[in-house]
Amino acid sequence: MKSIGLVSCALLACLHPATLAETLDLGASKLTVDERAFVSELTFADGAKWPSPAQPAFWIDAAGRTYPPKAMEPRGGQWRVQFENGAVAEFRVTTGRGFAVFRLTKLEPKEPLARFRLFNLAAPAGARVSGTLNGAAHEGHFAAVMVAEPNVRPVFGQSGGSKADRPGCSHEFVRVDDAKAGSHAARFTATSDAKPGGWSMRGKSFPVPRDLTGCKAIRAWVHGDGKGQALKIQLFDGAGGYRDDYLTIDFTGWRQVTLAAAALNTVKYDRVAAINFYYNGLPPGQTVTCLIDQVEAILERDGKQTVELLEDFEAADSPLWSSPVVVLGVETASDHGLEPAAFGVIACPEAERFDVIERFELAAGLPCPRPGGVWNKKSPWIKRSYFFLTDFRESQFDEALAIAKRGGFHMILLGQESWSLGTGHYQINRDRFPDGLEGLKRTFDRFREAGFHVGLHFLGPSIYPPDPYLVPVPDPRLVKGATATLAADIDAKAQFLPIEAPPEKFPNEDGGYEGDGTVLQVGDELIWYGKRSMEKPYGFAECRRGHLGTKAAAHKKGDRVSHLVRSYGYHMFDMDTTLLDEVAGHFAKVANTCGVEMIYFDGSERLQGDHWYYNAKLHKAFYDKLANKDIVLQASSFSPYSWHILARSASADGHGDLKGYLDERSPGFDWLAREGMPLDIGWYYGYDPMSTPDQYEYILGATIGYDSSMSFQVSCAAAARHPFTGEILDLIARYEKLRLSGRVPEEMRKRLRIDPALGGKKEPDERAKLLDRRREYRLLGVEGRQHFQRVVYPPWREVKSAEAGQASWTVRVSEPQTRIGVQIHAMSGPWLDAGPAYRAADALLLESFDDLAPYTRDPKNRRDVRVIEHGQSGSTSPGVIQRFEIREDGPREGKRYALYTAESANAGVGGWSALGKTFDPPLDLSWHKGIGFWLRGDGRGGAFKLQLTDGRGATDYYVTNDFTGWRYQQLARPEKDPIDYAKVRTLTFYYNGLPGKTAVSCGIDDVKALRALDEQALADPYVEINGQRWEFSGRLSAGQYVFFWPGEPITRYGPPLKQPEIFREQAAPVVLPPGEYPVRLGCRGTLTLPVRARVTLQPPERHAIP
Repeated sequence: MKSIGLVSCALLACLHPATLAETLDLGASKLTVDERAFVSELTFADGAKWPSPAQPAFWIDAAGRTYPPKAMEPRGGQWRVQFENGAVAEFRVTTGRGFAVFRLTKLEPKEPLARFRLFNLAAPAGARVSGTLNGAAHEGHFAAVMVAEPNVRPVFGQSGGSKADRPGCSHEFVRVDDAKAGSHAARFTATSDAKPGGWSMRGKSFPVPRDLTGCKAIRAWVHGDGKGQALKIQLFDGAGGYRDDYLTIDFTGWRQVTLAAAALNTVKYDRVAAINFYYNGLPPGQTVTCLIDQVEAILERDGKQTVELLEDFEAADSPLWSSPVVVLGVETASDHGLEPAAFGVIACPEAERFDVIERFELAAGLPCPRPGGVWNKKSPWIKRSYFFLTDFRESQFDEALAIAKRGGFHMILLGQESWSLGTGHYQINRDRFPDGLEGLKRTFDRFREAGFHVGLHFLGPSIYPPDPYLVPVPDPRLVKGATATLAADIDAKAQFLPIEAPPEKFPNEDGGYEGDGTVLQVGDELIWYGKRSMEKPYGFAECRRGHLGTKAAAHKKGDRVSHLVRSYGYHMFDMDTTLLDEVAGHFAKVANTCGVEMIYFDGSERLQGDHWYYNAKLHKAFYDKLANKDIVLQASSFSPYSWHILARSASADGHGDLKGYLDERSPGFDWLAREGMPLDIGWYYGYDPMSTPDQYEYILGATIGYDSSMSFQVSCAAAARHPFTGEILDLIARYEKLRLSGRVPEEMRKRLRIDPALGGKKEPDERAKLLDRRREYRLLGVEGRQHFQRVVYPPWREVKSAEAGQASWTVRVSEPQTRIGVQIHAMSGPWLDAGPAYRAADALLLESFDDLAPYTRDPKNRRDVRVIEHGQSGSTSPGVIQRFEIREDGPREGKRYALYTAESANAGVGGWSALGKTFDPPLDLSWHKGIGFWLRGDGRGGAFKLQLTDGRGATDYYVTNDFTGWRYQQLARPEKDPIDYAKVRTLTFYYNGLPGKTAVSCGIDDVKALRALDEQALADPYVEINGQRWEFSGRLSAGQYVFFWPGEPITRYGPPLKQPEIFREQAAPVVLPPGEYPVRLGCRGTLTLPVRARVTLQPPERHAIP
């Protein structure tokens, strides 16, 4: 036998538990914890047993050391745990069917504690893990260690062995009888391919971190094979510190080696977490074998040498050759409070886990909302879709109610911008609700009377201006980041703030919506800075004083400068202060008065620190203030504690390419299912008129596939503008009714789920190559006789060039008997060409730019002026220079055009320039309807302005310089004349809002006064495929669509139509066999607006709904 005198008695006691001490009968399972506080057995009712963790159930960290339990003594419903340093903890333990609740009732530390591991439970290797529930499922069984206080954190890991190989290498690490000391040793065999530098590794974690303070060397018995590989024995502290000792195997047979010269020595010896064995430098194309036995650490403390046994390879169940097990633990830490502490152990059949968790919540005193009288994870309410109403006013009640009714919604969720003037105090926006809170309550009552539930959306951690917590005097309890000290006195106008050291920890730039912001607080003033000065003089430059309406003031040398942290454009209250309770109370006043039945905590993912803690703290604080707790609570993210509060989780914010957005987010749906969180497919915007019904039908199909709710987010104004609002709402109502009926078979539901290949973020080109993986359907037929018709939607083809009055491409038909449809969209956008009014003989040419003399200071005595340099005419703001010149390189009309250039040397945006001419005598433009001209942008920013004056007032026409190339501009005469158009005296060109340190150059050509205004429209558009033409006889105005579904009435959508215009004529039921076919898009006359078109393909696949 090996000498066990080398092993500390305390460690030996931990590694070899004593007799059984306490068995908790949970009905569905039995949990046994021995008197040394090891979980020695978890047995389910059917006899299945889960492994025991190598670590004890409890331990504490104090003064950099880990102390395992010395003894655990059950006293009825109380467990008393004594630790090796004399600390004592007591738990009250209560049980129910499938669960046990542990609550810390006493903690008597002997020294300050940094961490308290409250429990450990093991699950088999290969178990499916749920991180939020801190649970695992395996072969029909489920176990979890669930948190029951916000400051209790789940800790997930693996107990036991770890292994790894470089690609091309493999290894075995097995227990053998050929030992040098004792009965067993380890045989480490590795094989490398022909590539040099091969390596293999096998290791294990210690049950608790080992204190190896004073370690001078590692000693071991090694049996070499003489092949020259390097054997490495490594100690690891779990926090990035290592001790690496190498031994070259240039010998054969047994040898006891002492390794005192570590190649790497950064390990923290007072908490060594693991020991690993490596082969490095494996000989190419060979197999090597060594035996290892009796690995020890030689310690020197207080002048005395001792030996600690690290591994003797005697245990048959050592993690070095057994499969690792999943360890589910919970702990508290001093940074967020060691107390209160409570948790639950769940152990039951997997199919019963939600029933058990509901009972556990009630027994533990956890939040357990029951919307509609049913636990939130099972409530029928969470399966119902909701209308996310934005930009709403009380006066729009009838319009909003009509949307909610047509969409068949269950709940109306009111967006924060509609009801709150500013978050923090949550004062009601009286511009939208003139009677304040009374008006908001009245509106909610009216929605309820109409049969709807109502809720509030808000950004939970936010303080938005003009809330009094932020302005005019910032509350000291806002979240702050980096700090610095003023290096000199400054007055209230200073634009540079000097500080004593480089501002390295302050944001380099504002970062916009996603950024942390560049807002400083000095005293009671907020200051925005444009850039940091990282070299002397250190500080902040380009400062805007009195930011957000605070008062600019003088500040003294030595004053504190703090970064006021921003998230999603708002500032945050510090949840470690009393402000959390105050803000929650303000919100609850609104929620309780209005009797809300849903709350959405937006912004819950970006918080001031550890997400698991502050997310829980935020949600609990607001939940605790609610009078009615049996409501639907939702949030943009959740944590192990707030899981109990929240009813479901949404992927949220679907915008732009709605199908691509859903595809990208779809991998998260499986994650939510593992976490036991019901899915809400998310909010999908109804603002974008480019979003067609098939985008929403793809989403709605997924709601059936995943049995999930969804939300339609729109304002009343946007809904009125959108060409397909009615069709979208009808689709939502039809799909909702069908989904809730449960009539769709599982095979069809599978087809409606997202192909995994489409999931995750992808570049546009990559996603385009995967579009054939989408399976899309139309829901057709009347109720009771419905079916899903397969549809393939190739990408839209856009035409954005006036020179391309028609466009050509090809479409591939992959399946036989495919029916063909066509969709055409006259897009809103810039003019591609001038219309007849501009070309008409009676249009008055105001400027052709053949001579710039009229723009000089002496127009009557100058001729043939081609360039006007800065200072020769016109005016500018300080720091701006301008140039006006005639060019002949690519005019849009005639032979010449003017190039107008302005350059700002200023740091910020805001410079201007102007250059104009006088009409002598004044022009009579009283007859004109608008101005038409060509402008060539360079996309560098600023606003181009054309101005007409009568000597007293001015008409200003602005065009943003955010494009490149020539664009026709038709600018309508204002409804109310700002000047006397019978006496137009000047024509002036301006730049306003010039970007800092940038030169802007725009071309101008042929400015005309128009007797009529042209309408952007598409005349008689058509699409031809394989000799078959789909033609719309008439005009499509900007924003309108025409759809040709085979065998269905031709239909036009879009403004100013209030309802779709359905024609008697039906689209041709054209059927094509597989192949590639040419497609051609055309129209009559000049193309003045961008247009897009696509072909739809309907293969024979259809699925009837029983």
